[in-house]
Amino acid sequence: AVKKNSLKQVKQLTNVKKIHKGDFKNSILGACKLGHIDIADYLFKLNDSKNIIEKKKYEEGIWLALTNRKHDMVKYLLTNKRYAEGYISSLVSYSCEHGLLESLKTLINEKKIDFKLININFPKAAENGKIKIIKFLLKLYKIEQAYIEIAIVNACFNGKSQTVSFLLKEYT
Repeated sequence: AVKKNSLKQVKQLTNVKKIHKGDFKNSILGACKLGHIDIADYLFKLNDSKNIIEKKKYEEGIWLALTNRKHDMVKYLLTNKRYAEGYISSLVSYSCEHGLLESLKTLINEKKIDFKLININFPKAAENGKIKIIKFLLKLYKIEQAYIEIAIVNACFNGKSQTVSFLLKEYT
């Protein structure tokens, strides 16, 4: 029912006396992974009222949403606080490394990301040639010179000549 994105079927299946915890967890995580916000919202609210599974059992849903490029789901999970704080640095890192600009913007807007975390992840964007991420971060933050130099070396080492040229043009 989750895979088919059928909220009606999900409601029918959850309208039973006993809900299997493993199936319920998999349904929440599946909805997150597939980006089915209406189903995830229904299941989260059902869990809030019936306490079927502990919060820590579904907190990795934000990771599944991000790695499957379901930006709207990432935004929903952040806005509704359906994640573990411990995931934030990994989410920022993954977004920089894989060029997920919309998710990175949401993370920064929703979480007020620490400047240190941005500095540390700036070279990851460069080594993967994610110029849109680099430009975005440079507009938003004053990246420390040491991290710019690391970014240039990483981009060079990984054959990202456009990134190297851009950074050298901006900072030499």
